[in-house]
Amino acid sequence: MKLLLSRFINDPHREYASIINDHRQLRVEHSHDFYELFVVNHGSATHAINGEHLNVARGTLTLVRPDDVHSYRHMSNDFEIINILIPMQTMRELFDYLGENFKPDRLLSPKTSPDTRLSLDDLESVVTSLEKLVVAKHAYGVSSDALFRFTLLNLIFTCFPVTEEHGMPDMPTWLRGLCLEMMKKSNFAEGLPALYNLANKSKEHLARIFRRYLKKTPTDFINDLRLEYSARMIVSTEAKVVDICGDAGFESVSHYYHLFHKKYGMSPLEFRSKAAGSDQYFSIVGDSILETGIPQGIPLLSKHSKGKLPRPADFS
Repeated sequence: MKLLLSRFINDPHREYASIINDHRQLRVEHSHDFYELFVVNHGSATHAINGEHLNVARGTLTLVRPDDVHSYRHMSNDFEIINILIPMQTMRELFDYLGENFKPDRLLSPKTSPDTRLSLDDLESVVTSLEKLVVAKHAYGVSSDALFRFTLLNLIFTCFPVTEEHGMPDMPTWLRGLCLEMMKKSNFAEGLPALYNLANKSKEHLARIFRRYLKKTPTDFINDLRLEYSARMIVSTEAKVVDICGDAGFESVSHYYHLFHKKYGMSPLEFRSKAAGSDQYFSIVGDSILETGIPQGIPLLSKHSKGKLPRPADFS
């Protein structure tokens, strides 16, 4: 049996999410022309999918793809799932929005549907989100579509994150805190001494950790912060480049020019000239931001820039 999304979305009694505990319904083998995301809220069962049999229990969250053939067997008396139906177009736009680094193929290519086992805290959060969707049309009216999209994005990104095995290791909390501290002007201007003092770890250990998680050396990380700060000062002030260079923490003007050209594809003076003649640089940094010393991202007119910022996809 192939279930069609049109059958459900045209049903006035169908909500964004459904609580299903009718074992007769769950036993029927079927596929879809849509995605289904379900979490086991109570009990346990065998999930028969694409010829394989997987044990699922409370806390199992599964993404069933279009054309996956599945049903449930050996259900406990209290077996219950909460599911949401996701149009294929919506999922395509979601994957486009998350980008190539999210690696959607890891969810789409395997023979069996991707699943994960939620912790008790995560399960409570997911169930609460889905229960809100169950009553969304009644409780939130016209806002319910936005709630559905937000919930879907959060579930996919949280439950199927890009992990180290997919090329993006989860940064340790202490390293994230260190990076944030180094974004303060007083720290990146001081440079490596500030980094070592804040980290309280050996130089060798920091070099390994930075290479693993940031794909760069501590010196490269600091220079990037200094360059971003100097670029902002160049486009937002009339200060001399040599003064900006020293203020950012560079000791050698020639080395600064070399690094600036390597990063932005032009000299600091060319950068200022292009900024003065482009509306790409309109008032994106204010005095209050500059005073914090935390670099802010700006669109850069270099050979590496396309001159536009990404816009979230319009989910169907």
